[in-house]
Amino acid sequence: MTFGIVFTIGSLLFLIALMITYFSKVTFKQISNQLYRLTLLLALAFGVTEIGCILLLKYVNIETITHITFKLHWAFGLLMYLVFFIYLFSLVYKYNYKNLFELVKKEKVITVITAVFVGVLVVYWFLPFKGLDINDLNFFPSKLGMIIIPVVFFIISVLLVIVYIKRKKDLPKNVGLIIFFNLGTAATTYVLQVLFKYISFLPLGAVVDLLFAYYFLENPDLQLLSQLLSVRGEIEKSNKTKTDFLSNMTYEIKIPMNSISSISDALFSSPKFDEKSVREDIQQIYDAGTNLVEIVNNILDISKIETGKDSLQERDYAINDMVVEVTNMIKSKLGAKPVQLVVNIDQNISSKLNGDSAKLYQSILNIMTNSVKYTDVGKITLTLTSSKTNNVENLLFKVSDTGSGIKQEDYNKLFTKFSRLDNAVEKEIDGSGLGLAITKNYVTLMGGRIWFESQYRVGTTFYIEVPQKIVDPKPISEAIKEVKKPKVDEKLDCSAYTAFIVDDNNLNIKVAKRLLEQYKFKVESVTNGKDCIYKVKEGMQYDIIFMDHMMPEMDGIETLHVLKKLDGYKLPPIVALTANAITGMKEMYLNEGFDEYLSKPINTNELDRILNKYFNKDAQ
Repeated sequence: MTFGIVFTIGSLLFLIALMITYFSKVTFKQISNQLYRLTLLLALAFGVTEIGCILLLKYVNIETITHITFKLHWAFGLLMYLVFFIYLFSLVYKYNYKNLFELVKKEKVITVITAVFVGVLVVYWFLPFKGLDINDLNFFPSKLGMIIIPVVFFIISVLLVIVYIKRKKDLPKNVGLIIFFNLGTAATTYVLQVLFKYISFLPLGAVVDLLFAYYFLENPDLQLLSQLLSVRGEIEKSNKTKTDFLSNMTYEIKIPMNSISSISDALFSSPKFDEKSVREDIQQIYDAGTNLVEIVNNILDISKIETGKDSLQERDYAINDMVVEVTNMIKSKLGAKPVQLVVNIDQNISSKLNGDSAKLYQSILNIMTNSVKYTDVGKITLTLTSSKTNNVENLLFKVSDTGSGIKQEDYNKLFTKFSRLDNAVEKEIDGSGLGLAITKNYVTLMGGRIWFESQYRVGTTFYIEVPQKIVDPKPISEAIKEVKKPKVDEKLDCSAYTAFIVDDNNLNIKVAKRLLEQYKFKVESVTNGKDCIYKVKEGMQYDIIFMDHMMPEMDGIETLHVLKKLDGYKLPPIVALTANAITGMKEMYLNEGFDEYLSKPINTNELDRILNKYFNKDAQ
């Protein structure tokens, strides 16, 4: 009896020293840290009540008080080991809950273990404590705690070891060290309890485990160091990512720039000009420029996504018009390729929907652009079907091609930034490796999903499924019948109209002027917003204004807002003419009050659409 109490007091003193050391430092607030602190407090209560039990049996022996103390003692013991096991499970599974109650409620493994311990506790609490021998602790209630608890301790420790072995690739080595040490402690505690029936080794076993956990995992200094190393690793990873990014982008940008420079130089230095070859060279310069703009736009888009600044810009739109825009763009990208473009649209789809049409457009365009890049012969098929749920149109886009296909080992790379597939076909194709990563982010943001099927050297099929709100349930087939098809000449004759260009870059003005003069516009220009306002105040009349956004002193949006406030001035259509072509910017400019949006370099098809809208009388 005397040795037993000395042994327990010694264990308790070790525990108190550990607690003083631990709580004297700034502790962390993760669920595992909370569980460790709770285990320490329960271990203290367990040790104190054990000393109380021994003293009461030896010196007081008031049966009722002794019974209650014993029950409290083993209640604290059961709860201590329960929380300690939950602590170990939290290390293995990396639970991220606010508190213990939430963890027990939501995790089945923890729920079952808790139920078992609580069940044992309830049974133990209602066991009768009669006929206690003051000189003999070898009675049934004591054995239940001193023998059975180590057995349960050992069984759950074995379970933890098994779980750890299955998950060890994802876990720090120290976690495994603690779990295996815990298994050894459980076995040792059980053996000691069998050999020495009158001494409780459970508090010591708990203290040893807690001490071991402290020095290898819970030491605040160690955790702080671990966090600092983790932050350092993240910084190094981030720096490497930035370096890789710059390296990739430098390489990707240099390719079209070299093409533009080399072909331009060849044109200037050529002693003879053959019309056919000059046209081919100009087409190559145009393609290289388009590729360069695409790369820059993708960089801006991915930057917006990663900074968390991207959001949905929902508006009403006609799904048929969007598909037509995509297919027209793909036709221009196909050029002279011997590839057939097939479009199949379910005519029962609602004619007008609400959603982020810009992101949806960009997503479908990215997928189909990929098909164009990797398909040299055969066909590309866009199929659009849908299903209706309440007031939602679940659109399903299917893009199939007869291209090079994807190797199975490359499947995981497909939606990763800057990933370029390791095959001969891939190396010959320009691209930033950002398109599919952007598409996946957009589709996810819209509440949809994207997946694919592919057979190497046979072809690939991509699927994009997104929900869109129904605005007008009228089927596409009915809506198309009501639309008057405009009679569009090869080039509109706008000789009766004056166009006004507001741009701070003289080269941009020159390019826009040349494009507008093809429509026979009278063209005027200024290089800043203030001059634009001055011209209008002087009484100058314009039929359409093309306005750049990024200008010194007064940008395009500020200029537009001033123009809208001028008394007695009826604004003509104002087109945002900007190099800011990242997804969502069109909606931003339209919301600011612009009537239309044109990105630089100017797409002639889009310019033609805008001019026909406002100046083609047959279309009105």
